[in-house]
Order: sequence, then C-alpha cells, then structure tokens
Amino acid sequence: MPAGAKGPIDVSRLLAPAWEEGDDLVTIVDAETGLLVYVNAKCIKALGYPAEELVGHRFPSGSTEAETHLARLRELTGRQRAEAFELELRNRAGEPILVEVNPSIVEHDGRRYVMSVLRDVKPRKALEARLAESERRMQRAMRASRTMLYDIDLDRPADAIVYGASSLLGLLEDPARQGRSLWQERIHPDDVPAFEAAVQEQITNGERLWIDYSVRHADGQWLWVHEEGEIHTDATGVRRTVGTVTDVSERIGYQQALIASESRFRSTFENAAVGVSHLTIDGRWIAVNGKLCEITGYARGELLGRSWQELTFPDDVTADVARQQELLSGRIASYLVEKRYLRKDGSIVWVAVNVSLARTADGQPDYLISVARDISGRKRTEEALNASHDTFRHLVENSPFGVYIVDADFRLIIVSSGARKVFANVSPLIGRDFADVLRQIWPERFAREAIERFRHTLAS
Repeated sequence: MPAGAKGPIDVSRLLAPAWEEGDDLVTIVDAETGLLVYVNAKCIKALGYPAEELVGHRFPSGSTEAETHLARLRELTGRQRAEAFELELRNRAGEPILVEVNPSIVEHDGRRYVMSVLRDVKPRKALEARLAESERRMQRAMRASRTMLYDIDLDRPADAIVYGASSLLGLLEDPARQGRSLWQERIHPDDVPAFEAAVQEQITNGERLWIDYSVRHADGQWLWVHEEGEIHTDATGVRRTVGTVTDVSERIGYQQALIASESRFRSTFENAAVGVSHLTIDGRWIAVNGKLCEITGYARGELLGRSWQELTFPDDVTADVARQQELLSGRIASYLVEKRYLRKDGSIVWVAVNVSLARTADGQPDYLISVARDISGRKRTEEALNASHDTFRHLVENSPFGVYIVDADFRLIIVSSGARKVFANVSPLIGRDFADVLRQIWPERFAREAIERFRHTLAS
C-alpha cells in the first residue's frame, strides 16, 4: 500500500482497503514491542511527521498525550475487545487533535497487534454543541413564551379561532369564536386609537399588522403585548387575518430600563468633573464631554474628528503612542500617562490621562475610553517645591560651615563647601553610610559619639 507506511512486518492482510483511502487515522502497534508497524496516509498527514519517524518507533515522544495513548494500548494486549475512548494528540506543530480511539486486538503470523482507528471528533463535537445550544434556546423560548394565536374571518369577526388566551390573559377557558373583542376590550384606553388605526390599515390596504400596546390581565395587572398579523384568503375565498399576540412586558421593561440607564450614563458622562471621551482605535474623538472642552479650550464640534495627537505636546506623543500600542495588543488592560495638551489659545495645560479599551462581544478592540484630569496646579506646586529644594541644596552646598545632610537610610547625600575644606576626602564618600564616613574623617572616639547623636536625631 504505497500511500501509507509499513514496517518490516507485512500487515496488508490486516487492513481493509477502505481504511487507506478513508478519512480515519489507522495505526497498528506491535503488542510486544509497543512500536508502530503501520500508519495510513491520513495519519501521516494529520500528525505531520515523516513516515520514517513513525513506523518502527513509538508514538511521537515529548507529549503526555502520546504516553497516555501508549499506556492505554498496552492495557489492551490481554483483551480482544475494548471500549472506545477520546484522546487529545498534538501534531508536529504542537496543534491539538481530538480523536476517538477504537482499538482492537488482532493476531497475525503468531504475533499480536493493537489496531486502532482514530476518528477526528471535532465535527461531531461542533454538531453536538450546536444541537445542545439549539435545544437550550428552544427550551428557553418554550418556558418564556406567553403567546396567543388567532384566526379571524374579516367579514364575520365572531367566526374566529383563538388559542392561548388563558395563558396570556389569565382566563379560565379559551373563549373561542369571539374575535378581537376578546382582548380589544382589555386594551388600555390610551392605546385604543393607535390599535384601531393599525387594524383598519391592515384591513383596507392589506398591510402587515405590527404593533405594541398595553392590555389588562384577568388579575387587573397591565401587560405589554406585541401583535403581528397578516391577511390571507383561504381556499373558499374568505379573507382571514391570522396572527399572534405575545406578552412582551419584560422586553418593554428592559427597553424602559435601558432608556433610563442611557440617560443616567449620559448625565454622568456630561456632568463628570473630569474630561471623559471616547476615541476610535486610531485616536480620533467620537464623543467628548463638556469638561474636556473646558480643559482644551475647544468646542465640542471642534474636538470631534480630531486626534489626541494633534493636541498633545510634540515631546509627549511618542511615549503615549507606545503605551497605546501595548493596550491594543492586550499586554496591558489600561494605562495612565501625564502629558501636556496644547489648548486652542496656544497655552499649555498638564493632564493626567487614564486610557482603557472597550472591546466588541467577540473580543476585538472597539474604541478607547479616556479620562483626563487637569493637573496644572499640581505641576506648578511640584515646580515650586523643586525650585525650593534646589535653593536649599545650593545654600547647603555653599555654606562655609560644616553641614552634612543624611537621608532616612543614614546615607550621606549633601556636604557643604565648609565641610569639604576641612575634610578634603569627604566628597568621594557621598552616597555611603554616614557612620562609615564619620569613621574615615574623624577619630574613632569622636566618630562613635557623633554617630550615636545623629542616629538619635534621625530616629526622633
């Protein structure tokens, strides 16, 4: 059999010709040695190994799946029958292959072999998943559906068949042959004009009926229902309207809740004390709130369609772009960057911008969410503090007295010029433990006392 690969033992008589040309993976293992003596062409192609790396060898090593497969095959050597089992193999590229293994013991020329037919179960699994999901949807629909069906003679409305009125309207029986009056009398007064106009339009012009309205249940509660209906002419020439009335109170409730939620979101978006915006993946604003307009000095219409790169100070663009690429690639979930915006009047405003990514239902990047906070005041304070620190450092370093500044870890960080004149070797010691410094520039007796005093002062 040229398509497959055989070992030194002729196993042709063990094989059905269809196995070589079929879609199944077929292997034969010597029960004593555990070595493959045959693999068909389909198996060679699926595993991705050359035939010479399979025949005469064990299953491809380096994977627990292969070892598990071999162990199961060895368990079969004393049995003629075995139950099928599922096994995940990995091909040479490391990709998983889920198969159903159907092993059996065969004898040939006094030797025992384990013949296995391996079938790819992915199509079956996919079908089972679809069938299971379809079954779940159908069951949910059957549990949730409260629907009334009707078939009404347009010329004789009393000649009607109505099913499901009890489940929809809470009646003890289905009062058949009463036409639309059965539920039209229960329609909320505010909805009656629109309902009657829609029905008249259907009868006059043959339009499809499609309307939502409120109807009173037998227990006095009001339900939202959706009615759909079409006009048909039966075999006798009678025009009839056939349709359904379905309880959609839950949907209407969701819609009203969604409207309220969107209203709250819009209010939060617009009235936030920080600049909130949505941007396309390439960085163009598609929604901005008033605070962002205030921060940048641009009107809403002027910002929409612009990119954040256009408003960002040139020196700050590169770092922001790099962080955004990390966000889009999924390496980070969000990032915070401090940068400068160029306002419309040409002035600079410092902002702290927190950026995150909204994704579609299938996980693809959808749009960017940006929250910008004006930190110009903090930046001015930091600059003032830095200037004050620089002034202090300058005063200390140029003091004619012996002044030493030690940090919280007892490391020498600043030495005055007066100290450097007295102790010429102190400058190279900056950054070292102050106790070591004192021992090198002072006699041990003085150094020990000074160290104790310094440590006491630092601790208190």
